[in-house]
Amino acid sequence: MKKIIGLILIITFSLTSCSSSDDDSGNNGSSINPPNWIQGTWLGEVDGINSGLGFKFTSDDFCSVVGSQTSCFKEPVNQSQGLITVDEQIDNENYIISINNNNTITNTFHFRKYSETEIEVVQSTGLNPRYVKQ
Repeated sequence: MKKIIGLILIITFSLTSCSSSDDDSGNNGSSINPPNWIQGTWLGEVDGINSGLGFKFTSDDFCSVVGSQTSCFKEPVNQSQGLITVDEQIDNENYIISINNNNTITNTFHFRKYSETEIEVVQSTGLNPRYVKQ
């Protein structure tokens, strides 16, 4: 359980954004299903220099990258016996994933396709950092 809480805290501190969407595709349950267009590793850059922060998406997982550490959600979600649930909204340009921990903590991430090689994280502040596909 400490591992699950630690994973949620890492992602909360590294980047949290909330959004609503009119997407017509979604998931509500215990599986993670990122769309094909976002699968891969995406790292943030500041003035062309790798920031060491990013995200990794596979066909069935969502991970946070901080330096050489990669923390993924698939295993904690699968082992939580329903205490952690996933809600996804997906279209051709947006991927919104909400990780809910026993209905008490919700982390929502809204990724928008900026180009074939860049995504941005949509935040309520209006500052939408971009990440480059590796």
